[in-house]
Amino acid sequence: GNGPLAFIVNEYSTVSPFNQDDTRLLLQHQSYFALYDGAGRYVRDLPFEVSPSSEPRWSRRDPDLLYYLSGNSLKSYDAATATRAVVHTFSEYSAVSGRGESDLCFDGDHLVLTGDGRDVFVYDLAGDSKGPVLDTTGHAFDNVHIAPGDQVIVTWYQAGGARYNGVELFDRDMRFLRQLAT
Repeated sequence: GNGPLAFIVNEYSTVSPFNQDDTRLLLQHQSYFALYDGAGRYVRDLPFEVSPSSEPRWSRRDPDLLYYLSGNSLKSYDAATATRAVVHTFSEYSAVSGRGESDLCFDGDHLVLTGDGRDVFVYDLAGDSKGPVLDTTGHAFDNVHIAPGDQVIVTWYQAGGARYNGVELFDRDMRFLRQLAT
């Protein structure tokens, strides 16, 4: 009732807008998110705290639950009850991020995060635990992803065949495995 939206889109191509059983859809309305049912009918706007910068991601286990980031906290939003909760606060950082492109691992228990734009780590949702850290100080990177086997992919800005160049693969304990692309 307040005029037309300039755009309604999926947040990012590497992130599914559908929940685990395709009964809900999360779409970006310019700078905020709205919830739709699986048939594409509008349900409601989400709280403004759930924004593109908070990187909302659907749980792979609970079709009502989505996770999002706020400052140094990982939070949850229950789409059935419209309630929010803090899942974990990373007090050692002022902010955590998935760099805008990462999603939950296919097992539904792990996600890769960065702390203060420097430390890369895997967070275990079921165990409520943070894994070992890859300190990227001095090595600028674009994005992080978590692969189906909980391996972490880091895309560095620097191209080439040397360490901290191109696209590299790490295990979930952030031990270097190999370079994927230069």
